[in-house]
Amino acid sequence: MVHRISWQDWENLIHLSSAGYFPVTIEAVPEGTAMHARIPIYQITAEGEYASLCTFLETLLTMIWYPTTVATLSRRARDVVENSFERTSDQGRESLLVSSRLHDFGFRFVPADFFKFC
Repeated sequence: MVHRISWQDWENLIHLSSAGYFPVTIEAVPEGTAMHARIPIYQITAEGEYASLCTFLETLLTMIWYPTTVATLSRRARDVVENSFERTSDQGRESLLVSSRLHDFGFRFVPADFFKFC
């Protein structure tokens, strides 16, 4: 069953937020933090009648999850490439070839609708 937020709830939310109060709390790890896979990066909680906003906001924040995951995997792949160059090349990580070893195609098959939210 899908719970829809009533127009009155939206108006109450706008009134509360314009008064400086937002009944939803979003806690997240600091930007730029490297996280292991399968570790939650944010938590959303809400009070009372606004609890259904958690699902709505989580859906929007999922649009952040995909590019963040691609960036994290790309960073880890680059670390592997740089470490390999450090062990096997005279110039190490500073070799000009490092930048040509990783081509990120993470967004190649993402549906166009996804980019509406980026």
